Amino acid sequence: MWRAALVALFVIGWHAGGTAAVAVSGTFGGQIESTPSQLIELNQLLFGLALHGEGWYTSVRAMVVGGDLALLGFSDDRRLGPISLSSSLMFDPSQSAFSYFSNLARLQLQGLGLSNYVYYPAQKTQGYDQIVLDGFAEEIRWRAAARLGLCDLDFQSATLNADWTWIPCGLALEASLSFSCQVGFDRFRVAMTYPEVPRLSLGPMATDFVLEIDLQTGVKSVSPGLRARLARASACVTPLYALDVGAAPLTLDSITLYGVKLQAALEDIAEFYAATSYVSAKNAELTGNADYFELYRLRLSPSSCCGGDSLLEVAFYFDDTSPGLFDLGMVAASVEFSISSKGRLRFGMEYPVSGDWTLRLGWDCQL
Repeated sequence: MWRAALVALFVIGWHAGGTAAVAVSGTFGGQIESTPSQLIELNQLLFGLALHGEGWYTSVRAMVVGGDLALLGFSDDRRLGPISLSSSLMFDPSQSAFSYFSNLARLQLQGLGLSNYVYYPAQKTQGYDQIVLDGFAEEIRWRAAARLGLCDLDFQSATLNADWTWIPCGLALEASLSFSCQVGFDRFRVAMTYPEVPRLSLGPMATDFVLEIDLQTGVKSVSPGLRARLARASACVTPLYALDVGAAPLTLDSITLYGVKLQAALEDIAEFYAATSYVSAKNAELTGNADYFELYRLRLSPSSCCGGDSLLEVAFYFDDTSPGLFDLGMVAASVEFSISSKGRLRFGMEYPVSGDWTLRLGWDCQL
């Protein structure tokens, strides 16, 4: 199988490049995991080989999990004038099975874009063809998308997005509207930003008011927020409310506060995120993990050696059923940095108060 993959790659690359200059590159990555029950385990290995030239890029990649070849994929990207094409073909060798084929074709002409994305998986009923038209006209950037099923050929959904600035009021607006064949109206979302609110913007500090309204089938929410900005730093507090819409049109039975988010950043150097969920069903939305209702996370991005960036992250998760101090449920930490111009290392740790710890070591190399 590996011989066939390499032969196919070189044949495709040679056909794509013709007699033009062809460059060869590769990648090698992996991850080792350690737990109390398995001190050392080679979790996965990643291999990649690519041929590329002017206007085209052809590659093959493979992933080994638990000693078995779990993924074998081919991809091809090329540009032909105003047309760009990107195709992928994936297999699962462990099951001797085809996974999926996808192809994205995009045409860009004078500010107007037309895209067609085809996704054909092993489960044919999940395949679709999505057509997207986008452009910019009179300060309005818009995007319209329609999705059709492949088996059977039928309409699935349609979405319209737009963002613009309402100059008389100084409002920056984003809106989206979507429909599906199953439920009809599916979602309407609008986000508004009023920059530099008077009396809240003092000296070098500018304060913006941000409001997001999200109306989905069965779920309605509104999120007002205040964002303070300095030359190098910003902070934003956002309470999240669920709306209980009444049976009669344009009526509202109740408004429930289900969470609060705090986000702060110092340029590209540091980010702080804190979130509290007051409804267990919303835990995953705010903390990224359905088991924890509160999260405090700090990310640092200092410069590392060899001209690359590094990343340090520490997160504290809280669970109201945890025996830990102040309901502390889990501590997670990770660090990533460059060891050369073509190599990076990753370390990660998860320590649940009432569970087993996990350590991870990963690497990525360019050959």
